[in-house]
Amino acid sequence: MNPMTRVFFIVVCAVTALAGDTAIHRAVREGDVALLRARLEAGADPNERDASGRTPLIEAAELGQIEAARVLISAGADLNARPRGWGSALEMAERTGHTKLAEMLRQAGARTFGRSVGDKVCVRPWKGDGYCGTVEAIDKNAYRIRVTEIVGCKDGCPARGECSAGKPVGGAEGLHAGDEITTVSWCLTHTGVQR
Repeated sequence: MNPMTRVFFIVVCAVTALAGDTAIHRAVREGDVALLRARLEAGADPNERDASGRTPLIEAAELGQIEAARVLISAGADLNARPRGWGSALEMAERTGHTKLAEMLRQAGARTFGRSVGDKVCVRPWKGDGYCGTVEAIDKNAYRIRVTEIVGCKDGCPARGECSAGKPVGGAEGLHAGDEITTVSWCLTHTGVQR
């Protein structure tokens, strides 16, 4: 890139950043990997946040832009940035159903923060009783969990229908360790059920 083009690019980036939209984010949204590479080579920050706090990698994860994510990771994008209200790139990829991109992020070293595949979660929206398990898969807002323990429901306890697929927890006819269940994200907690 010649010096005049570089100066022009830097000015354009500064003006768009002031408007709340960054040039690097625009390249990700448009899926223009060549333009993304050029912007990074010209000095764009791979961790630059847009007006809402998202990084380019989080936006790439939301849109399923695998090649853009690869370029950003190679340029030093923070794999584990978690702006308030958005979650990490890995969480975004899983929530939006981009499983190949989520796997690529895991292989690159992205960590989980309590609601990702392989994490232990608990479901306890009712009086401290509930069940815990391991997240096996995520499809948008639906979490498939392998139940590992029932807490406080030895004789069975009712649960919100969306949190236990309409079944009671524990007891003769309820969920038990080893069962697989799909639940919605708002039923999950990151920490174990208090005993």
